[in-house]
Parts: sequence; structure tokens; C-alpha cells
Amino acid sequence: MTALITIGGVDIPDLRLESRHTHSPVRSVVAQSLAGNPIIFEDQPGLAGKPCDLVGTDAAGWITQEELQAMMAMAAIPNAIYTMVYAGISLSVRFRNEDQPVIEAEPVQPVVDDDDPDWYNNVRIKLMRLE
Repeated sequence: MTALITIGGVDIPDLRLESRHTHSPVRSVVAQSLAGNPIIFEDQPGLAGKPCDLVGTDAAGWITQEELQAMMAMAAIPNAIYTMVYAGISLSVRFRNEDQPVIEAEPVQPVVDDDDPDWYNNVRIKLMRLE
């Protein structure tokens, strides 16, 4: 599903929310007893910390240079929390700076000399849901 997404007041059209249903809220750690049997520890911390990536492709989810620069400026602020509005739902998110590169984008046209491209595709913005 693509929709208008707003992050920190910046509108990003036509990116798709990935990882929405691929994250389990259950954490597990498996250890081994002295006898060799598995010991499994599980807990359920909730939805906080759930990754939610915004992605585009070659043909959809293009962003402008201004949108890319705005996202990169927001990602450069340590510990910043933003409101993301997606399909009418507001979520608190942060950029997953621990998973670099936090923003990926390819210029639609090859860069010639020092000209900055106007449009980018194959976008991936790595976010983490905080609620």
C-alpha cells in the first residue's frame, strides 16, 4: 500500500511501509543446560522497538532532492523522536541510526559533474516505532 506519509512535518508521497507485519513482539533467548537440553527464555516487551521501513522502487516512491535532504537532516539529530502519519494513523518513530545507512536513495539520472539530481528512487528509510 502506498500513501502520503508525513514525518516530522515533511510529506513523503508514495513510499510503502515495509516490515509492518514481519516483526514479532516476543523476544526469545535460547541457552543450553549442562545436560545439553535447551533452556528458552521469552518475554513480550510490546510493540516498541518495532522496525518500520519506508521503501520505494525503480517505478514508485520517488522523492525529490529537498525531501531527501530534509530526511537526512532529521536523521542526523541524535535521540530525536518524530511523529509519522501513515494512512491517518499517528506513530512515534525514530531513525534507526544503529543500522547504517539509515537512508538509502539512488539518483534517477546519472550524476554529471557536480550537479545534484532532482529525483531519487529505490529509497529506503529505516525507522523504529516507539509505541
